[in-house]
Amino acid sequence: MQKLGLISLVLLSVALPSLARRLAKPVLTSIEPEFISAGQEFQIKGSGFIKNHPRAHKVLIKRGRKKYKAKVLAATENALTLIAPRNLAYGDYDLRIRLRTRYLKSKSTFTQFHMRPVAPASPELRFKVISDEMELASLLTDDLEYELTKEIEAGRNELRTYYYEDGYKSQLSKAASFYYLPSFEFEDQLSIESTQPLKIKARSMKAYSIDVSDVTIQETKYLSQHYYLQTPFYQRYLERVIELKPVIISKLKVKSPEAIVLINRGDQNFPLENCLLNDSITKRYEFADTDFIPVRSQYQLDSNLGLNDSGGDSMTLECGGKEIDSFHYDKLDEEGFAIKL
Repeated sequence: MQKLGLISLVLLSVALPSLARRLAKPVLTSIEPEFISAGQEFQIKGSGFIKNHPRAHKVLIKRGRKKYKAKVLAATENALTLIAPRNLAYGDYDLRIRLRTRYLKSKSTFTQFHMRPVAPASPELRFKVISDEMELASLLTDDLEYELTKEIEAGRNELRTYYYEDGYKSQLSKAASFYYLPSFEFEDQLSIESTQPLKIKARSMKAYSIDVSDVTIQETKYLSQHYYLQTPFYQRYLERVIELKPVIISKLKVKSPEAIVLINRGDQNFPLENCLLNDSITKRYEFADTDFIPVRSQYQLDSNLGLNDSGGDSMTLECGGKEIDSFHYDKLDEEGFAIKL
């Protein structure tokens, strides 16, 4: 029995070095991202890694005589998650991986490892619209280089910024978006599809349109509403002007006690002589000849107007037989005010 145990130990001492030589080396396919900054997490993709045993992977980064160890944070069969050493200078390195367990080890596998300056912060664009490719250089507020994520085309585009440090190009920033609306391709005024919610489109002469609601500037001047875009060359690009009604029905209180609020947006008193309120069928209220709405003020009428509080209804302000404004609704808010359609 003792002889059998001795023979087993001898065989094991011979077999273990043989197994260590035969442990397959990992296969490396890529490093993601391609360019890495000091202290940044990255992944090595490939096969032949030992799942759930990050310490079994020995990763060495080398350039010339200098060597650095990279810590493996996690391991699957096809990927390693690591953190780049914080004391690495910019440049290109050799990266070596080998597997080593208590008894077994593999041959090393080599690949290239690229250290680059950290990416700049997400760019803040001075303008979100350009009408000409020559305006591209005016978009950025900082002294940074940029590159487009794809060839520029009409509509929404993206760019990323970078800089150079010690002769090395930094990683790219997160993308910032802008619109390219060439003047030779788009109609000279924006199309207003809705103001609540805001839905504005730039219409191409090639029979398509682009939603630019998120970059449209709104401005009210007296009795006109202005919608426009800003570019480095044009302060009021594709401007559309909508004339406003001087008097509007601002609010309808449908739940008792009923009320209506009129607003005069003009610069003169608005007389309510020969004015009345009605729905599509019935006259609901007639104003006195002496009633008026002061300049840029509101007028509240508290009166039973017979409004429908269980469904849809409408109210129209007419003066001298001419419609001034109308208010249509089909539901109420929690306080009993009509929600305008």
